[in-house]
Amino acid sequence: MLLSVVGDGVGDFPGALLQQRHWGCLEHDGKMQMDKNSRKVRNQDINPCIEESDASQKCLDAYNYDKSMCSAYFQRYKNCRKFWHNIMLERRREGVKPDMPTAAERQERLAALGGKPY
Repeated sequence: MLLSVVGDGVGDFPGALLQQRHWGCLEHDGKMQMDKNSRKVRNQDINPCIEESDASQKCLDAYNYDKSMCSAYFQRYKNCRKFWHNIMLERRREGVKPDMPTAAERQERLAALGGKPY
């Protein structure tokens, strides 16, 4: 996806040329910047499945976006999301904040389980 917008002097980037080269990344004055939502997705304390997501993307890149070649990676990602979603719901029911365990807490939990159950 490529989006080019010339700024009109109003907003965050007055008079600048913005190009969106990848989802969530804006180029401003030659520097790539992630928008707020993209930073959340890449934040290990918020997203427990970054590793699985990256592996899926790497597989797609390696196999020229032939999804049939990456189904195992997609399933692992789905299982990861389901596992941590259930943990998040459990914590909400128990009134534990934050809803999603931090990266350090997740590592402890996975170590107690003997590794990733997904």
